[in-house]
Amino acid sequence: MKEKIKIALPTAIGVALLPPIWAVLSELCGIEFGWIALATAGIYVAAGDNIKNGLSISGGFFMGCVWGYIATKILKHYLCINHYLLLFSVLCIMGFICVILAFTILEKVVFLPAWLGGWAIALGTFGQADISYMGITFIKLFIAMLAGVWYIGAFNNYFQNFIRKKMDRNE
Repeated sequence: MKEKIKIALPTAIGVALLPPIWAVLSELCGIEFGWIALATAGIYVAAGDNIKNGLSISGGFFMGCVWGYIATKILKHYLCINHYLLLFSVLCIMGFICVILAFTILEKVVFLPAWLGGWAIALGTFGQADISYMGITFIKLFIAMLAGVWYIGAFNNYFQNFIRKKMDRNE
């Protein structure tokens, strides 16, 4: 049991400290949905927790924001079309294009799961935003996503490894 706690301790400290710091800082900076960083950090960690993947994951989240922005604009603009038909069509067409682009033109700069996850998060966020504030919402959303990748994900990994090394030296 003692060995398991020793293995878990750096992760527990990193998870206990860094995400709550982001939660406070994001609110102080006016980012109402700091929780998004937790979701995007989860995708980063699931992708291997490797800083080398950080740029393509960030690229995927950026494209997810763009896709969410475009889809929301279409859905909010064409109110005269049956909502369910429009929703299905927009998601179907944009989903198809997303996958084709991710596997061809953008394969080196986007991580498809981040694009798809970012798109879902963006749809939820933009869907609740006033259309006149979608530009600033886009910026805040992308900042929160980047915080998930680079602060809660990559920096947290570095922080945990630092703690592990300190613990190993003290033995």
